[in-house]
Amino acid sequence: MPTSLRENLLNLWDRYAQCEACQLHRYRRIAIRSVGNNVGPLVVFIVDRLEPQDLYRGQILQGDQQNVLEVLLSFLKRDYRDYYYVSPVACPTRWLHTIDDLVPLPKVPEVKSCSSRVLSEIGYLQPHVVVACGQSAVKCALPQKTPQVIMSAGSMFPMSVPGHHVPYHVPVMVTNSLHTLGRLPESEQAELWHETCQHIDSAIGVAEQLHQLQGESHVRSDP
Repeated sequence: MPTSLRENLLNLWDRYAQCEACQLHRYRRIAIRSVGNNVGPLVVFIVDRLEPQDLYRGQILQGDQQNVLEVLLSFLKRDYRDYYYVSPVACPTRWLHTIDDLVPLPKVPEVKSCSSRVLSEIGYLQPHVVVACGQSAVKCALPQKTPQVIMSAGSMFPMSVPGHHVPYHVPVMVTNSLHTLGRLPESEQAELWHETCQHIDSAIGVAEQLHQLQGESHVRSDP
């Protein structure tokens, strides 16, 4: 009997709950799972850092970054629940002593050690577009030639995901960190929020166009 998508994801998460490929496993009390629509999402978001609430609840986007995403998507008349969200690492990057502690960004070797988990998730889901929010997310999606967010926000780059037989290719939209977006001084927020909103809108638009073309291709190929 073929393994279902949900079973593949559960097996993957269980495997990484035991992972010791990098030093971050020393800080792990519970592995941090991805969240969102795992039934054919058109877009997968990679967020660049974990939050204290994520570490205590075992799922990403349990704090301020979720609020930022919901606001951005509500501007676009989109439902937050339609998409899938993943972090570059599945373990804390330090010990936390209070819920107010800042979780540091993962380092390049740590992102590299966990990249096969992210690539596997994307390979299982096969979205039409990936949105990389922040520099660590971009490192995860584009490890070979990693563009700088400050220079490349709003641009798309090709990402190759290993498949069962051939690589799965997906475009990656580079945009700003959700964590940074939520913590900027009010005088700086409006322009960056508007810019990030445009990037996400463009990424979703491309995903919807690709989805439509795929549907038309299937119709033409039917006998």
